[in-house]
Amino acid sequence: MDRWYGYTVFLLVCVFYISAAEGLTEYRVTTVTHPPLVMSQGDGDKRKFVGLLPDLLAKIGPMMNATFSMKHVQDGRYGMLDNTGNWTGMIGELANNQSDIAAAAITVTVQRANAVHFSQPVLEFGLSIVLKKPTADGISWKRWKGLLSFLKPFTTGVWIAVICSYTIVSLLYGLILQFDPMEEDGADNIRKNITRGFPVMFYRFCFQGSFSPSTCTSRSAKMLTCFWCIFVILIFASYITALAVVFRSGDDELLETPIHSFEDLPYQSEVEYGVIANSMTYQYFTVNAKDQTDEAIGKQLKKSKDQMPKNTAEGVKRVRDSKGDYVFITEELSARTESGKPPCDLVLVHHSKLRRSYSFACRLESNACHDLDVALISLKENGVLEELISKWTDGISIDKIGSLFILLLLGIVIRIGLLIFDICFEKRFEKKMRGTTRDDQPFESITNDMQ
Repeated sequence: MDRWYGYTVFLLVCVFYISAAEGLTEYRVTTVTHPPLVMSQGDGDKRKFVGLLPDLLAKIGPMMNATFSMKHVQDGRYGMLDNTGNWTGMIGELANNQSDIAAAAITVTVQRANAVHFSQPVLEFGLSIVLKKPTADGISWKRWKGLLSFLKPFTTGVWIAVICSYTIVSLLYGLILQFDPMEEDGADNIRKNITRGFPVMFYRFCFQGSFSPSTCTSRSAKMLTCFWCIFVILIFASYITALAVVFRSGDDELLETPIHSFEDLPYQSEVEYGVIANSMTYQYFTVNAKDQTDEAIGKQLKKSKDQMPKNTAEGVKRVRDSKGDYVFITEELSARTESGKPPCDLVLVHHSKLRRSYSFACRLESNACHDLDVALISLKENGVLEELISKWTDGISIDKIGSLFILLLLGIVIRIGLLIFDICFEKRFEKKMRGTTRDDQPFESITNDMQ
């Protein structure tokens, strides 16, 4: 009986999974690797796509009751009209019914919108100039100065105010220990009390026992310590908030570079510049430029069309190999990703006006984009899309937080120095005190006997 019961359960489970699988819609997805949106791992049958868009499709799949099988586009291109009027790349695969969805760093243009459907924007971006950090005698002064980036959240005036507050509160604490009649733990010497106030307030500032009760018996000293702890907590909260902004912001080194904005590019001859050959960025500057500056950039790009890099990696490599006489114009997301990679020798200048977006593209005969729109709107309202974007695009490079490790190293050095001091001098002092105690012992025994 138990055997037949087990067979029945097994058959029911199989029927359930088969029926569930039959209800799933499988979409053929074409893509182009473009970190951090889409990246490839492995080769052949073991090839796997990771990144922002694969993660996003994994979230969308259950919402659409669908599965997505991703493959790399055959010609490795995004899609443009060729001389025969046919579409190439991912747009061509959609137009020829070779794929259902294009998921990549594909921008929305009027020309493409006549050939395919576009979904809601997944990510908005602008254009950026990638240029090499300026150096002097092989050493970037700004890079060494960046080791003090942990001081940037507060202005010089704020740091002075914090130091003055610490000094005043420490002095007040020492005076309270000296003159408050309710204090039982104070020393007879005012200098000792004031000297004691500085380390006590510093330990509280470093959260060493900040939330533990004060050992002093004076109510005024306890109240002073309480408000000092509240002040410290608020200062740290403000500092951490401002520090996050500093880490996410651009580099200050732009002031020393020959290119400060896109307006500087067409009106100088010292620095050459380029974009990806036959890209939408190239088409924008050469065909769809919106102002005189971008038109002037486009004219220069036409003259050096044959020397354009084929992809982002090649363009960034050319910038790194140059001596500062070449810059590369690319999409903001790619620029941020590449500039954050070691050796962290690049800085960015962003376009202040142009904003574009990445979207999914679908076949005209398919309703996939409508279903994708519903899923994207839901993910935006729930904050899931924002979390995925932050996960893959908001990385902090070691170049920005290296100052914190330097600060930690400085603390370790100071602690080692104090340890060596304690070992070398405190033991001698203890031996000396023990010797004095032994000398006093006979006198004390004689006194006791006399009594």
